[in-house]
Amino acid sequence: MRILNVCAEFVPLAKSGGLGDVTAGLARYLSGAGHEVITLLPRYGIIAAPAAGAEPVCGPHPLSYRGAELAYSIFRQDALPELGRVFVVDCPELLGDEIYATGDREARRIGFCCCVVPRWTCAARSTGRRRSCIATTGTRP
Repeated sequence: MRILNVCAEFVPLAKSGGLGDVTAGLARYLSGAGHEVITLLPRYGIIAAPAAGAEPVCGPHPLSYRGAELAYSIFRQDALPELGRVFVVDCPELLGDEIYATGDREARRIGFCCCVVPRWTCAARSTGRRRSCIATTGTRP
């Protein structure tokens, strides 16, 4: 089965508390059980920027979100092979700082990522890269 794991934290890339350990542990377990695991998380400022000249696997794409015109790209991120494939949503205007923000800024960031996921999975389907299962894990209130 193909599983898309959408999360706010993922060890070793982004960790604030225990959520990053849990999402990475889930990916490790599911990959070990023979499933194809794909993880998508925001590229916060603490996650290394894509290498110079790196081509995004998706984008840049425009997105109108809550009155703002934003652009995002999705890059493959190197992680441990036993964790499956890991991708980051890159939108420096909205995501390029600490893991969690406060108040409306945090709500805007999580909402933005929720808008990107269906667009990315639809694009993957239209190019023949089918996703057969979508599972979401933790966002902090």
